[in-house]
Amino acid sequence: MTKPRKKPCPSCRAPNSLGRMTCVECVCPLQFNEGLKKKQAKLNHCSWASTVKSNRNSSRSVRSAQLSVFKLSALGCCPILFLGRQDRKGEICGDIVHHIPLTDGVVQEIVKEMRRLYEHLLKSLPMDVQKVIVATRNSHPTQSPSRLPVFMTKFEVL
Repeated sequence: MTKPRKKPCPSCRAPNSLGRMTCVECVCPLQFNEGLKKKQAKLNHCSWASTVKSNRNSSRSVRSAQLSVFKLSALGCCPILFLGRQDRKGEICGDIVHHIPLTDGVVQEIVKEMRRLYEHLLKSLPMDVQKVIVATRNSHPTQSPSRLPVFMTKFEVL
């Protein structure tokens, strides 16, 4: 019988199984494959986000993320996508995209609490990050509300 392969976290050196996306100890993102790194670097170096915002196509990206949540759900995962945005009044609000059946009242309360905690996390961002978010929104006042950081959480179904 072979031992399961583990890889150390780059920041805290805790052992993690190969399939994990975040460290079990420090919740730091684990290394991506090289193809994904190249795509992220390409998006960082081009004006993709400003082009999408100026053409008002940001809803297409959000719909694509919603479709990805559905695909992961079909593959047996139970994904939860957290979206944060600033509404027209300037308030930061969070939203969740999931395919969890909310038949049980306890599950519904847990999902509501997760959304509330995510909103608290967004409001607790350092002031310099919040200034960038507000400046981006004010530079294009006629556009739809700006999107804040998005975190994808993956839970395996037992």
